[in-house]
Amino acid sequence: MKRGHGSCNRCSVNCWVPLNPNKTRVCYDVQMMSTLVHPDTCLRYVALLEQLCNSARRDTSFNEPAGQLRVERGAVNGDGLVHTRSKLVDLLHTGAAATVDVVDASDHRRGMYRPLLVYRWLCTDTHAPHGAIHAWADVLTSDLQSFINTPGPVPAEQGAVASTAAWLGLAVTRAGMLLGLDAFVLAGRRVFDRLVQSQRADGSLLHAGRSDNPETQWFHELVIMHAMTSYAVIARDDAALACAMRNASFHQNETQPDHATTQPWGVAAAGCRADTIPLADQLLHSAAVQQPGGIGGVSLMLLDDALYCLTALSPRDPQRV
Repeated sequence: MKRGHGSCNRCSVNCWVPLNPNKTRVCYDVQMMSTLVHPDTCLRYVALLEQLCNSARRDTSFNEPAGQLRVERGAVNGDGLVHTRSKLVDLLHTGAAATVDVVDASDHRRGMYRPLLVYRWLCTDTHAPHGAIHAWADVLTSDLQSFINTPGPVPAEQGAVASTAAWLGLAVTRAGMLLGLDAFVLAGRRVFDRLVQSQRADGSLLHAGRSDNPETQWFHELVIMHAMTSYAVIARDDAALACAMRNASFHQNETQPDHATTQPWGVAAAGCRADTIPLADQLLHSAAVQQPGGIGGVSLMLLDDALYCLTALSPRDPQRV
């Protein structure tokens, strides 16, 4: 099947998607979707997330000391998006892209924040310069080499490394698809191939020992699950989607994710099947309780991304396919 990239008929952003015989663009495989996704559940969550995202508070200004960048820039739009583009391009020009300290509003520093910010920028900024996309993809790909060149299952003690690698892989995949460059797409695929192959029979992704903290493991798995779902959608990877679904079932049945995070990591994977809806509801509830004035910041970025994924996975209007 012929492929191209441009505005998708479903999600209205740039995707790397197949062209059907009518030359219209759709962003998921209908047959695969029907076997993994529960349509009514998926549509319910699309409507819920649309309401939450449309009514959310979006910061427009950020207090950023020298050498710092706020990850919440990934939730901006309008003039804020233009300013974020300028900041990201400036970091490339000054050589600080690989070392900038990306933090959240609480001054937390997490490895996945830098690729999360770049990924969300690439999802929303249709005027991102190709040179900047390429340069950022080079920076992020260089951080992937150790993970993709290490064979075998991923131990829980490497959870932070693996969760960061998942978002690095997602960001470089997105960049590669926008640029039409296979090298970046293949680098991202190698990340998720390793994670899929690492999955255990119970659906968990990380191999824990007796000394590993379960709540830390759960957090990193939810972070990975979120990135894997997004990757499965943009790369049309059925193995990655099935892996994310199994991981959602694992967390539904075996863990207490509200003990691990108050951010809705993984809500898209949980929100498209009836058997894991309680997990999705719990993730949203925890985020709402943490931010009673309205969901914003990193949580809003994750909801924006979940809405994109669930929209792509939702049943289509037959006239548009």
